[in-house]
Amino acid sequence: MVKIISDFIYRIRNHGKIFLRYLTFKKLINFLKVEYAYKHKKQIVNGFPYTLSVILNNACQLSCPLCPISDDSSPRPDGNLQFEDYKRFIDELKDYAFEVGFNPLAEPFTHKNIFKLIEYAHDSRIGTRIHTNILAIDSEELATKVVTSGLDYLSVSIDGTSQEAYEKYRIGGDYQKALDNLKRLLIVKKKLNSQTPSIRWQFIVNKYNEHQIEEASQIAKDIGVEIYFQVLTPGLGITEKYSADQIEDFYNDWKPKNSKYVYDPTNACYDYACFWLWRGTILSYQSTIAPCCIANDPKTDFGDFGDITFKEIWNNKYYVSARANFSSTPVEVSFKTVCDTCNVFEKPHN
Repeated sequence: MVKIISDFIYRIRNHGKIFLRYLTFKKLINFLKVEYAYKHKKQIVNGFPYTLSVILNNACQLSCPLCPISDDSSPRPDGNLQFEDYKRFIDELKDYAFEVGFNPLAEPFTHKNIFKLIEYAHDSRIGTRIHTNILAIDSEELATKVVTSGLDYLSVSIDGTSQEAYEKYRIGGDYQKALDNLKRLLIVKKKLNSQTPSIRWQFIVNKYNEHQIEEASQIAKDIGVEIYFQVLTPGLGITEKYSADQIEDFYNDWKPKNSKYVYDPTNACYDYACFWLWRGTILSYQSTIAPCCIANDPKTDFGDFGDITFKEIWNNKYYVSARANFSSTPVEVSFKTVCDTCNVFEKPHN
């Protein structure tokens, strides 16, 4: 129950402004349909996802150990999202979606058309959000471009307050450069008197940086940015590659002493149903539909958006079977998907 309440508060604080900013009557009706289906764990959803995400590419300047694309073994081949695929995706869902996020598993600012993609979403009355390591936003010109793009929300990942602690996880990164880029962005936003983007510093806690939590909080206060301390979790790219025992050993190399920030890889993180299967969806740069942001193998995709419409995919056998895992009453799941092996959300009948 505590996790449900904290998740609800998080969603209101970080999605509420976007929800209100881009609200229409049609989006509200769709939202209520989706939430009804989620509450009752319907296998067929009489509505469409209102939170979108787009995998632009698999490019990043860093090699974070628990990231599924960090060791050059990403199951998706190199590539970049084509604008026409993105446009078709947005056009089909713009009447239902409140927001679109870019590159959940890589660095969004490595895509040459990122500002064009942001602009098209806004022209379609959809909010935008980005999670970044901020290393590419290394000039006042680029910082100004980020602020004036209309981007609604920006989460900046800086895990530490020293180079030694930061580079333990952000391998290949420069702590001082990241912090300076964040400071510059905040100054430019203030100089332009802009309400957007809402900026938050994300600090992923591990055993090498947990002693710097208090210092990070003070730095955030001094420069005027909200900070959030995140539990470190391995993505499905990691969980598919190693056995449960290997994952536990691997994770123990990073596990902090403070139990507040400890993830148990043998148990579900959240004791409620996966919201992605009802509220959200992912378009990959291969023009396929993935169920969530951590299922990064083409073999686990739920449909080929290049051949058919999204609406033909949304209630197909993959989605229906995946949602059946969370049914309040036992349902025979004859068709297996990647969701059957995921332990992020609790399945009541496992």
